[in-house]
Amino acid sequence: MSVDTDLRIIERPLLPPGRCVVSLSDEDPQGFIDTGLTLPELDPRVIVSVTWVKTTAKKLGLVEPDGDASHDEMYRELNLLREENAQLNKQLEAIDMLEGAGFTARKRRGRPPKKEED
Repeated sequence: MSVDTDLRIIERPLLPPGRCVVSLSDEDPQGFIDTGLTLPELDPRVIVSVTWVKTTAKKLGLVEPDGDASHDEMYRELNLLREENAQLNKQLEAIDMLEGAGFTARKRRGRPPKKEED
């Protein structure tokens, strides 16, 4: 049996058995996953409730209990950090190139800042 399926989210299960094969629920505000598979022994459609899948994913530690928002924020932050890291790496490469060509950082002109006395 192939693991690849024609998964799709449906509002209500229309084909028999007309409910989630796992939770046996026939209503789910988030819909149902129609796997596109049938069981050869009984020939009912294999349909799984989205709520059941999310609850199971939480129990397995695949998603945060808070919901998807925390993951979305984490991925946004990760992408921003990756962009910043890429920019900083370009700056380091430029500095390495200049140092390799014999350039050194020049000192600032003017008076040095006053040191505060205790």
